Amino acid sequence: MNAPANAPTDAQTDAPTGAPAVVVSGLTRTYPVPGRRRGDGVRALDGVDLALPRASFTALVGASGCGKSTLLQCVAGLDRPTGGSVRILDVETTALRPRAAAGFRADHIGFVFQEDNLVTALSARDNVALPGRLRRRPLSRGDVDAALERVGLSAQARHLPHQLSGGERQRVAIARVLASRPDVVFADEPTAALDVAAGADVLDWLPAAPEWDHGPHGHARRRSGRSRPKRPGHGRRPDRRRPARRRPRRGLPGRPGRPRRGPGPGGVAGSAELAGSAGLAESAEAPGPAEPVGSIGGDRPMTRLLLADLRRHAGTWTWTVAVAVVTGACVSGQFMVMRGSLASARAVGDANLIEAASVVSAFIIVSVVFAAATVLTSTSALAVTERERDHGLWRALGMRPGTLRAVVLGQLVAIGAFGALAGTAAGAVVARLMIPLLIEERVTAPGTAPQWVPVDLLWSALIVAGSVVIGGWGAARRASRAPEVALLRGRGDEERRWDLARVLGLLLRLAAVGGLGAGLVSAWLTTRTAGVGSDAAADAAALGSLGAVVLMCLLAPWLVPRLQRALAALPVPGTAWQVAARTAALESHRSSATVLPFLVAIGLVAVLFSGRSLGLASVSTRGFLSMFGLALVVAWSGGVAVIAMSAGRRRRDAALLRAAGAREGGVLAAQVLEGVLHAFTATLLGLLALAAASPLLAGAAGLSISDALIRAPWAELNVVANLTLVTTCLAVVASSRARGGQGVGQTLRARD
Repeated sequence: MNAPANAPTDAQTDAPTGAPAVVVSGLTRTYPVPGRRRGDGVRALDGVDLALPRASFTALVGASGCGKSTLLQCVAGLDRPTGGSVRILDVETTALRPRAAAGFRADHIGFVFQEDNLVTALSARDNVALPGRLRRRPLSRGDVDAALERVGLSAQARHLPHQLSGGERQRVAIARVLASRPDVVFADEPTAALDVAAGADVLDWLPAAPEWDHGPHGHARRRSGRSRPKRPGHGRRPDRRRPARRRPRRGLPGRPGRPRRGPGPGGVAGSAELAGSAGLAESAEAPGPAEPVGSIGGDRPMTRLLLADLRRHAGTWTWTVAVAVVTGACVSGQFMVMRGSLASARAVGDANLIEAASVVSAFIIVSVVFAAATVLTSTSALAVTERERDHGLWRALGMRPGTLRAVVLGQLVAIGAFGALAGTAAGAVVARLMIPLLIEERVTAPGTAPQWVPVDLLWSALIVAGSVVIGGWGAARRASRAPEVALLRGRGDEERRWDLARVLGLLLRLAAVGGLGAGLVSAWLTTRTAGVGSDAAADAAALGSLGAVVLMCLLAPWLVPRLQRALAALPVPGTAWQVAARTAALESHRSSATVLPFLVAIGLVAVLFSGRSLGLASVSTRGFLSMFGLALVVAWSGGVAVIAMSAGRRRRDAALLRAAGAREGGVLAAQVLEGVLHAFTATLLGLLALAAASPLLAGAAGLSISDALIRAPWAELNVVANLTLVTTCLAVVASSRARGGQGVGQTLRARD
């Protein structure tokens, strides 16, 4: 291996035979660092050359942080090298497309992680059986139980990961690899969480690759015989083996004439961090029929996994569904109000009332749809992003990228459809609450009743379900393309690469920003040419002001991280401020999703109340709430939901602070300051939207921009800013202190 001083320092190979199973040439891996140029990142690997023979067991040792884990992950295909090539079993894996690479890894490679990386929603037995299910080659229940028995966990087969100790979870992870019988096994410090005796057993299990046969339909079947033959070749008949059974996809049998303790034909190395041959020792039981593990889905392999995932992460999905239902109720309710208002106005025959109902309904629908689309896309994107660790684990265990996208798409469609249907049922209640307020504002005739037509259900479904799918699809696509290791570390977004889809998405966003900018200029010109106080100028100012809010929402994913990093750099004393500011700055996707809904609420109040304060409209506060209250409800519910969806991370952060010796007051201060940062950011961006709309409002009112800003609705803005502050702080503190009965250790072990 040709590598600098930061590379692994030693490698030992026992009895290498045959052509190399793994060939590494010039492998380089550089990690980007935020704030640095692309070429100035951290170089973990620099020109590593390595050849590992077949039927070998290799240990790779070196100082901590020298790149052993990175090398294993790049060679195994869990991480993407910056340069160089990797060839495994005569296939250049670094040249494969993501789908083909995932298929090859699922068929031939097993990986024991430094951390156990178990699916928290599944039992020990289900975790062992999961790779076979994902690869569509399910193991029999006997094979799974034999693997657990091999690592001494038969009695814990039904236990969930949080019910197991660290060493027991690590043994389940090892059993998962042994039962899958891959051709090549990489193990990253598999004995780190184990005692000396258990570690010695692991070092014995990995190279002791048993022989497996496969029945019809790809079901694994145990051969009879002793688990540990006393002499080489015992219990085997090499002369009867057919070449077809040496196909890598179906598991390679052991080499004839070699002891069972020796490595298998595809056995390869890792770090001591260690790697060895794949397989599970034979059982002394007689062979039986291949019985798939029914607890993972029977004829529908993914059913059990998805149901368990939904149950385990019910908090995240429940909040997402709640936002979808609230949004669906507001959207469908406003459609009912519009239908009823227009019908009653036509029945009366009042042309002014018909025009008022049409204009007001249009403004309300536009504002509600805008708030709904913004909040739902943000919420669903965060819901999928919060699950990226599990998505990375699914992919590492054999799930294809296309299957992952299909699974996430199915979840998003189900949430959107349920939200639209349940929201439509609740829309009648919303409509009955809104109509009296609109009658009082004289934009709806007395006696108006909600009306509903079937096409409204279609529109509600398109708005709700479409927003949910669009918001989550980008995160799902990133989860299917990012390296598995990056997803497992919760840093999948940092590993994004510039592909065609990302370029098109950026161009689309830039086109939207440019179009809105052109619209603002056009609205400003209209206010100048239409004349002060004219209806055309007032309408242009109103629509342009809404466009300013939309523009700020489009720019929020870029502005929020930079703004919060700037706030984190302020020299404010105190540990609480440092923890809150730096957490908000680093968790940019969560911060953007939290700020965006409140930005919608503050921006609407800022620009629409400005029209009243400048004399462009005569709407009272009650009238404003009657017309735009639904949009505010949607925005506020989305903001609270987003904060609640990140509760698991906040609970773990609080537990870490307590474990480090922080007092309860310091923990509470950090939580409150996080809410303050989110509220301050949302308020500041709302004021920027007001500043962008002020030329339009000033032109329509015949005032200078400074006069328009002076006469801005500062009282209303103060109220909504304070409400945002109180809401964010309470939501952050409440979500952080949920499950208060848990101890620090239990909280740190929880992964929800």
